[in-house]
Amino acid sequence: MHRAPALTARLDADVGGRVVSGFASDLLVPAWFRKESGRTAKQDAMGLAASVQRAGEVVLAAKEGSAFELWRRAWDTIVEAVPPGAPDRLERGFGVALVERCLIDAACRASGEPFLAALRGGTLDLELARLRPELASWDRKRGLPERLPERIAVRHTIGQLDPLRESEAGPSDDDGLPRSLEREIELYGLRHFKIKVKGERESDAARLAAIGRVLDERCPGGAVVTLDGNEQFRSLADLARLLDDVARHSPALAERIRFVEQPLPRALTFDRIANADMAHVRARVPVILDEADDALESFPRAFDLGYRGVSIKSCKGTFRALAARARCEMLGDGAFQSGEDLTTLPVLALQQDLALMGALGAPSVERNGHHYFRGLDHLPADEAWFARLTHRDLYEPFGDGVRLAIRGGEVAIGSLGCNGFAYDVPIRVDARTPIAQWSFAES
Repeated sequence: MHRAPALTARLDADVGGRVVSGFASDLLVPAWFRKESGRTAKQDAMGLAASVQRAGEVVLAAKEGSAFELWRRAWDTIVEAVPPGAPDRLERGFGVALVERCLIDAACRASGEPFLAALRGGTLDLELARLRPELASWDRKRGLPERLPERIAVRHTIGQLDPLRESEAGPSDDDGLPRSLEREIELYGLRHFKIKVKGERESDAARLAAIGRVLDERCPGGAVVTLDGNEQFRSLADLARLLDDVARHSPALAERIRFVEQPLPRALTFDRIANADMAHVRARVPVILDEADDALESFPRAFDLGYRGVSIKSCKGTFRALAARARCEMLGDGAFQSGEDLTTLPVLALQQDLALMGALGAPSVERNGHHYFRGLDHLPADEAWFARLTHRDLYEPFGDGVRLAIRGGEVAIGSLGCNGFAYDVPIRVDARTPIAQWSFAES
């Protein structure tokens, strides 16, 4: 992938006779929401954009309601209209989640509150009992912090083709970004890592051993690792064999692994035969949901099969993430959430996602957008520099532009406690291209 469109949405809300705008944005990532052969990047992007348009139409047709009520209407109308596991269910949920963030932003700006205060105080009208009666006992004031943490650890993505050593990186393209894992560790002070595996036992074991050697050398104080199966394993027996190999040949790395994310294809996630070796896997590490988490019932179903975690992603929904938080507290027995990324880019997508992670108390979050795109170069220049001025803890100068500031393997998020949904930057709609004028490179 050489380039991809990022969609920005604006929702204008009339609140007591005053019009307030709420914004949200996301990268239109191909081949994740719908992993279907034959689909092009353009088809995926336009399908995601259409899902946002449809969610907006449902919300506008409702005419009035709280942020939670309007999200619930869109969720029920668009996502619940198809059964769990339907091939377009995550795509449908993407549009609802983006409009949901616009609603939250508008409500926060109308009340003059930050996201977390609006959530705890009732401005957003979050009542989980209206989703599922068993969630009625969850107390948002008790379950959520009074303020965002000052910092959150970055869990750095190591892709299957990412160079590990400087000697493997090849010639520089002079963009100023690090090109190898060892240089990224040196520059950012990274200590948390998410490693992509592909479900091929020998090559995965060799790749993990090579990464383990880099981490031993470059992170003498220790590293924390998670694995992302990316739906590449046909059964948990295959995953169990890989984990056994790693324990034998790379014991230091095996000790660092905290969980494995979505090893099975979403269509097999709830298949008892495919999960038959869950006890074997869990003797080493827990397993969590990601792509298979397309319904409110997904996590409880998976929990009964032995899964213990579920990913948080803004593109899957803010209120859904809070419902999952309540589920974890009620289920107990090791249930947890993990912050994952889908290349969230500054300002809107990144900052709203970080605010959600902070509210849910995620100790680390996978962050990868900063090493696929050069800083804030995708934004209008004045918007990028305004972000630097108003969120000085989160960004730093970078050449003639601005980039995310990762120091000691962490990002500072204290400034996200501003009024609105986690950003204090004027959004330049006039500097963005209307969807009707988009062009695509299919390479």
